Amino acid sequence: MSLQLQTGITAVEFHRIKFYPNPFEGEATIEIRGGGRNKIAVGLFNASGEKVLEMELIAPGKFTLHKGMLPSGIYLLVFEGEGVSERRKVMIQ
Repeated sequence: MSLQLQTGITAVEFHRIKFYPNPFEGEATIEIRGGGRNKIAVGLFNASGEKVLEMELIAPGKFTLHKGMLPSGIYLLVFEGEGVSERRKVMIQ
């Protein structure tokens, strides 16, 4: 006897995201692996919830985030796209 389940869920390839170093001073690396070749929207939000940086990345790949004129503090880095929905706490020194 075999049991077969139908869920109606489509398989999605997921991305693995690395962000380092954290905390960082001048620049940090975003490394996205796995999944298909997709656009991923990235937003950086300050402690007040304001979006201070927005970019679009084509995954997979390795990218550099520059501090620029951002003040030191704790930020939320948000990744959204097909196969990825992730949030990371980031500290800029």
